[in-house]
Amino acid sequence: MNHIQIYDNAFSKESCQHIIDYFESNRDLCFKGLSGGKVDKKDKDSLDLTLGLGYPRNEDEYKINASLLESLKKGAEKYRNKFKFLDRVGTWHVDDIFNIQKFDEGQGYHGMHCEHGAFSASGTGRDRGDTYNRMLVWMIYLNNAKCGTRFYDPRRDVKAKQGRLVMWPPDWTHPHSGITPNKGKKYIVTGWFSYY
Repeated sequence: MNHIQIYDNAFSKESCQHIIDYFESNRDLCFKGLSGGKVDKKDKDSLDLTLGLGYPRNEDEYKINASLLESLKKGAEKYRNKFKFLDRVGTWHVDDIFNIQKFDEGQGYHGMHCEHGAFSASGTGRDRGDTYNRMLVWMIYLNNAKCGTRFYDPRRDVKAKQGRLVMWPPDWTHPHSGITPNKGKKYIVTGWFSYY
């Protein structure tokens, strides 16, 4: 069974553009993308901005958080409806921390990785030692980009389509990377669901 689920039009064009505009107007808050807790452009070459659902810094972040939570709630309901066993595995919720990521021409998440482990490849520079309780990954493409995401097992390429929500398990069973090198610009917003 394929646990990589795609929900098109899960996020509005206006909400996607709002996040892109916010990212571009707050580049002073951005940092070079981390992989395994460190900057390694051979593995991940991006510009990232970390936000928190529980502590928006301003009105724009409050609006971003509200629109994300609405979309993620609907996505989680669809995922649960498809995989009924999730109702029996414990209580889970959207993580507070999420990232907006920008990949310019030639950049990308080159390295194959997963989102769950002793120290996840997607660490944000904060203490990300808590990746053990992640149970689901979410990612929304903010623009129509030429390069999307490659899953290796099961083998599947996902096209970067504006407003598309992709959800999948965080474990070693779902290694993935960007389709690289990136052509043009790609913006995503991504985070996790975790057990309480």
